[in-house]
Amino acid sequence: MGERVESPAPWPGDLVTAKFVSVRAPVKRAVVQVSPSDQTWDLDVVDVDDPLIVFDGDSRQLIPARNTLPRGRVWVAFPNESDGAIADRLTSDSPLVVVEEAPAPNGWHGWTFAALDLSAASRLSLADATRARYVSTIRRPRLIEGARVPHLETRDGRPVLDAPPLVELPGTGEQGTLDWRVSIAFLAGDVVAAQEFTVAGESRTVDPWPKEAAPLLGDYIITVRGPWGRGAVLSAAVAQGASTETSTTFRWMRSDGQGLEDAELLVRAGETDDPGTRLTFEPRRWRRNVRLRSSMGELELTARLPSMAVSAVGGVSRGKSGGPIPLDLELLRDTTLRVDVPRGTRQTQLAAVAAERLVQAVDSSQQTGESRVFSLGKLSDTLQAHRFAQLRLVVDDRSIPVAYVRPQLLASGATVTDGVLSLEEAQPVEGLMVLAYPRYAPWQKPTRIDFAAGATSAAVPEEVLREGAATFVVYVANPWVPFDVPNLPNWSTRNAFIAEWGDAVEPIDEPESGFRSWLAGHGPCPASDTSLHIALNIYTLVPKFALRRDVDRLRSELAESVRLSRVHVVDAVLRSRADAHDLYRLLVEADVVTVPREDWESSDLLWSFSPALGIVADSDEHVGEGREQFRANLTTYAGDPALSILDDGVDSFAAVGRFGSNERALDRMPQDRIDAIMAVANLLPQGLLDRDSRAQASKQLFDARRDRGMEAVIAVSRGLIAEARAAVTSDIGDHATAPIDVRASEEGWMSLPVLSLACAFVARSAARGGPASGRTFIKLRKAYMRLAEAAPGIVQQDLGLAELWITRWNENDRSN
Repeated sequence: MGERVESPAPWPGDLVTAKFVSVRAPVKRAVVQVSPSDQTWDLDVVDVDDPLIVFDGDSRQLIPARNTLPRGRVWVAFPNESDGAIADRLTSDSPLVVVEEAPAPNGWHGWTFAALDLSAASRLSLADATRARYVSTIRRPRLIEGARVPHLETRDGRPVLDAPPLVELPGTGEQGTLDWRVSIAFLAGDVVAAQEFTVAGESRTVDPWPKEAAPLLGDYIITVRGPWGRGAVLSAAVAQGASTETSTTFRWMRSDGQGLEDAELLVRAGETDDPGTRLTFEPRRWRRNVRLRSSMGELELTARLPSMAVSAVGGVSRGKSGGPIPLDLELLRDTTLRVDVPRGTRQTQLAAVAAERLVQAVDSSQQTGESRVFSLGKLSDTLQAHRFAQLRLVVDDRSIPVAYVRPQLLASGATVTDGVLSLEEAQPVEGLMVLAYPRYAPWQKPTRIDFAAGATSAAVPEEVLREGAATFVVYVANPWVPFDVPNLPNWSTRNAFIAEWGDAVEPIDEPESGFRSWLAGHGPCPASDTSLHIALNIYTLVPKFALRRDVDRLRSELAESVRLSRVHVVDAVLRSRADAHDLYRLLVEADVVTVPREDWESSDLLWSFSPALGIVADSDEHVGEGREQFRANLTTYAGDPALSILDDGVDSFAAVGRFGSNERALDRMPQDRIDAIMAVANLLPQGLLDRDSRAQASKQLFDARRDRGMEAVIAVSRGLIAEARAAVTSDIGDHATAPIDVRASEEGWMSLPVLSLACAFVARSAARGGPASGRTFIKLRKAYMRLAEAAPGIVQQDLGLAELWITRWNENDRSN
């Protein structure tokens, strides 16, 4: 059992985000291996000789078997196939205090999970174990919680207390006293109470809460400070006197498969005149958000009711659902199904129904608390003969659909004849649907076509028929599984089929006119000012929908059409749905980066879309009527370094993008070492040319240094840099190479930042009519556009830098 998880190495300024991977079954050890490095970590999970797992009660982190246990709350997990009492399965030198029990996670059937209070214990072990886990002798402040408000929890899953918790303060254990300070504040920071307490030898339980006439309501932070650095920061959500009333003790799944039974929950805050808030739980609602308010504060909460749920693990993994879940027929043999029912539910069976008749029934293989577990391998052979089936839980007088079985291949093909879509060799299962993607209009959203019950054919909507061809992706809809419609066909599935039935009908006098015929190979690529935004959208989509052999040709033809109208690209980028970074390759390939600044009109929206384009479009205003607005936008979107370049000819962060000895050292390190170095960074990217923004852009280029597409760029970088330096020297002067020289470094991939800035200077010099730069830009365009595709961040920054430097030099020339 293995799982591949991708976790990009963070760079200065990146948010370091942990990756959590579920351990889906009891295992002796989890092995974590970094690829392509040979670094490996072996993480012990279950000791087969002593299978007691303990987690810290606050952090929920696993406590290694060799470590002592904290004196306080812990979570434990242990095998309990017979569902015996916790007191019979665990032993301690003091009576066990069970705080709460929780259902076993999916795949951990036959295990008990519970929270224990070890405050009075010195050791803990399984009843039949020869080894014990010892409890730390160090006592720390802790909360003594009372009852909880049923069915409510905070948005992050913590319980809601119906009375303020007390605080237990450790004593000296001998002679003398300890002084403690307890302060209570709302999460927002407002302090509501602060008291000092003196504790002698024995621990002391204190009430630090304010003595208010009205019931307390809020999410509080309790900070305890004591001697020698001892203390604690604790949290508690309190809704003093709050109550709930529910219309049912358990929500069963409906017999029609349409979700959970309806239910209501009345929630009242603690004040006597509160009429309460009535929450309605519709069939597809697991939880409801509710806000309690009173004169003492407010509390944002989540309400949940005990509900039936179904999940699967093994060959097929499905998270908990309140409605029937889909199961792949081919993977049933290694799949187990878990159904949560009320504790105390009697005998249950899982019935397989095919063609509206019972074909087999099996008893649960495990019964633990609220869970019933069924091995679907017992049904596999039977269902192979039927292909499609429904699995129903039979309990008492209820028969409830919990899953439907289907083959992974839902159809073998799709055809359109006389306006009707027919799926070949498909079964008329409930929820059958397709997404129709226009074959030659990839910028269009797909159209959903649902099939009537018992049908495998459906009328094709007129807007799809007009396309002449489409990719149909077949699905079986599950109302309980959120379905985000992909913008493009998912070719990783076996259920995607192309059907053609005629020529596409091109709209008349529309911006998209002509693109369908071009993509079908029946006409030239449209080139007009009004169609530019469509061309921009298609350009970013080409690598996602076209055959690999066609990608460069299609993008080249699009770039040529954009080049003819490149002075109008500013308006088009704001109308397109593309991200600025996805467009920079096109801006280079179509020579948009060489457009003279006076040919563009800018706007605040352009600055927010791409600050570099804002700089290029508005730099001519620095000596015009728009000077103050231009400088204000520079400060807002590019940062103070931009003004420093214009006013003083100084770039304090010029070397930030350079690859030097540090990057060379990183390149030689194993990946785990790089990860450790990057994890300590704490940068905050802001303006385009701020230090932290440049560091992030440099990181993006560093990550791309080994990409296959960069090999050709690196091979010619030395010669291109030399030609670029010569061109800007010829057109601007010897001083024009100074910013480029700051980045000078070793050859190979280390020279990529130099090449990026050199290309930018050539582009903006060519925009001003520099003849040498114009000729050189043609030579370096191919390498430049590959740089823009691999690392658009630094290409955008360098375009802005080049424009600012040349603007300053031109203004100085005029003033002299």
